[in-house]
Amino acid sequence: MSNLFFKINANVIVNFQFKTTNTKTGAMIQNYFIPTAWIETNEPIENLSDKAICFDCIHGREKLDNCYVPKGLGLLGLIGKVKSLRRMGSENIPYLTAEIETKLLKKLENKPLRFGSYGEPVLLGEELVQKISEKVKFWTGYTHEWHKNPWAKKYFMASVENDMIDKAAKNMGWRTFYAGDPVASDSVTCPASKEAGRKSTCENCRLCMGTTSKAKSVKIKIH
Repeated sequence: MSNLFFKINANVIVNFQFKTTNTKTGAMIQNYFIPTAWIETNEPIENLSDKAICFDCIHGREKLDNCYVPKGLGLLGLIGKVKSLRRMGSENIPYLTAEIETKLLKKLENKPLRFGSYGEPVLLGEELVQKISEKVKFWTGYTHEWHKNPWAKKYFMASVENDMIDKAAKNMGWRTFYAGDPVASDSVTCPASKEAGRKSTCENCRLCMGTTSKAKSVKIKIH
């Protein structure tokens, strides 16, 4: 089994992809969120709203529409997932059950995981995120919903885009992942970034684990 799909609620389908070719992250299990509405239409996903999984993220399609994920190979991967789900049919995608949760945790045991490869990882909820974090070898995770979900600071980095928001998140106890230019001088440059010479991968770096890690916050330039 290379993929596990389930509904977390009526509007959101969760996907755990157990194999990846992502060179930046390395061999980490990838976690995607897909709007159920994308499965119930034949419209190209480029034309559809991402609000159900991205909320009011500034990079979402209803705002700047510049998220790095649904572009290039990332877009092709999403299109492939949606095609598979459309063939399955929305009504045949199960809701999360105790049985599915047990199967998921077993598959994740002692493996590296990237929470929220696409979409908001806070959608999983505190209880499931805690269970997963206790099973996996390590993880990475980022959220734009940091100001509404203080529980998530233990697990995820606050995604920020400017000095003011970076400072606000840090003052609330978050470690931040600052994507912008210029970037905060007191954060460490992402070792997997172009400007750092791509000297590492997320799999080897392990900086982005929220306050579970005691390292400095992280920054990356937008190219």
